[in-house]
Amino acid sequence: MCEWCREQGYCTLYGTAGHRADKDALDRPNNTRAQAVAGDVYRTLQEVCPQLTAENGGATGRYCCDDRQIHDLFTKVALLVSEYPFASTCSENVRHAGAAAAGGA
Repeated sequence: MCEWCREQGYCTLYGTAGHRADKDALDRPNNTRAQAVAGDVYRTLQEVCPQLTAENGGATGRYCCDDRQIHDLFTKVALLVSEYPFASTCSENVRHAGAAAAGGA
């Protein structure tokens, strides 16, 4: 099996590794076990990706994103919603795409 192949309960990407030219963070290839997310960080993830948290065990679930990635996702979704406040379908699609990116284990 390849070094970065995903196994059940493990992440293909976890954490960040530097930045792109536009200053966005680059996700770090990291075949690590999905991690618990707690406290305010979990509440932020739940707000941004309610379907992901519901389908993945809620507060006791394990996720493929660290605190910084959750904060970055929240910031980007908030910016999109503020720019396109009447695009509720777009907002929901972005939330689902964010959930897919956060990838429950």
